[in-house]
Amino acid sequence: MRVVWIGALGLLGFAVPGREADAAAGPPRGAIVVVDLEKVFEKYQKRMDLESVLEERYAELRSDVAASEKDLKGLQEKLELLAPGAEEYRRVQSSVIKLEGELKAKRKQYTDELNKQSQGFFDALLDEVTAEVVALAKREGYAMVLQRGLRIQEKPWVSVLYNDPSLDITDRVTETLNEKYRKSKEESSAAGVEKKEAAR
Repeated sequence: MRVVWIGALGLLGFAVPGREADAAAGPPRGAIVVVDLEKVFEKYQKRMDLESVLEERYAELRSDVAASEKDLKGLQEKLELLAPGAEEYRRVQSSVIKLEGELKAKRKQYTDELNKQSQGFFDALLDEVTAEVVALAKREGYAMVLQRGLRIQEKPWVSVLYNDPSLDITDRVTETLNEKYRKSKEESSAAGVEKKEAAR
């Protein structure tokens, strides 16, 4: 019953002797720990600053597009007042068509620029955060770091950011598969030779 009460007190926010000290000390060496990367990104000041840079650039580009849209609207309104077929009508119509094309190209150029800059910022931040997690794990002696909470659209999902090399069985699995495959090929080759000799 005492264990139940201790758990309930902890859930209700009461201090349980010894637990605050353990939490402050951090996980023990050799532990498998977890990092919420979405929360890291949310609270990382550098991410906020880079986001402000993007917002400022977006405002500049949007202002330029708005100016072109205003010019286009003026030409379109002027065109409506002219007689179709007249020389002035054809001149203004040509300007409208040209400006429409330039505006379309400008929108695409600016969208691509912002997307590229945003993706570049994100990739650089992700690499930086991951490197820091790995450095911390090595420094504190953690065996493995699992990640949670980060939604990555264009990058592969990596659930393990760091692990003690001794815990990685990738090479063993690969070696086992290759050895089985090698033996299978040798057996198939031997069976083929025996079949040919029997057919003679």
